[in-house]
Amino acid sequence: MTKDKALEDVFLSHRPVFDDRDEFMHRLEQKLDAVEYVRRYEEARLRRYRWALALALALALASGGTLFVFMLGTPLEVSLGLADGLLAAVLHNSRLLAAIALMLFLAYAVVTIAGNILDIWSERSRLREECGENG
Repeated sequence: MTKDKALEDVFLSHRPVFDDRDEFMHRLEQKLDAVEYVRRYEEARLRRYRWALALALALALASGGTLFVFMLGTPLEVSLGLADGLLAAVLHNSRLLAAIALMLFLAYAVVTIAGNILDIWSERSRLREECGENG
């Protein structure tokens, strides 16, 4: 409590003096220009990140779809002479199991990328709100 009172006394006792108005305005404009530069840099960074995520999503969908079609179109001519059991069941259903695993991976990738895009949009709207309040 005494620290709060001491800080309050320091702030109340401080009387800034602005002798040279032109110099003060020049420094203020420099600081505002620096803030504007940082804001533009952050917007550009978010824009590049969003494009990179969109490209990654498109490539993931294209490569996953191509691999899925290739796997289902490839004939299963592999015969290892296995007896009945788990390995034989996996062998006979390997294309289906691989397709399911691929679809699960693609679903995870799409959900992750969509989550990242939503994070970017929320960060961008937060930055806009901050700039709107301060600007």
